[in-house]
Amino acid sequence: MDAMENGAPSVTNWGSGSPRREFLHSDDAAAACLHLLENYDGDGHVNVGTGTDVSIKELAAMVSDVVGYKGKTFWDSDKPDGTPQKLLDVRKMQEIGWSSQIDLGVGIKSTVDWYQRVSTTAPSTRPFRSCEAPLNHLGSASTTNTAFTTKNPR
Repeated sequence: MDAMENGAPSVTNWGSGSPRREFLHSDDAAAACLHLLENYDGDGHVNVGTGTDVSIKELAAMVSDVVGYKGKTFWDSDKPDGTPQKLLDVRKMQEIGWSSQIDLGVGIKSTVDWYQRVSTTAPSTRPFRSCEAPLNHLGSASTTNTAFTTKNPR
């Protein structure tokens, strides 16, 4: 967003862009929690995710498209890539009748729309304007692998 708003001719992202990550919309995470509370009474953990991943390079292109950024994207391979892939096995959630409903592209669009709405408000209510702040509606398996257990440990 900043690069587009400031007319920057390019952005540089860390790494090669090849690592793959899974992203889950916060509304899907909330729906999964409710589904588990109503439909799961097992002892084991349950992974909540989409079961699909995208490369960081694909994600950057999606974000650029949604925000309308036309500049160039460079990759700084002197910076670390991190783990090559972070993807959850969501078969157990599917077996108990739940799967994510919000497509990554739709989630990115809703996050950008939210950002544009709140960034025109008073300064004290504006979102962070740096890469230190997480995406508003998207959670990443790159930072959190979500697992739920509905019973208290004994």
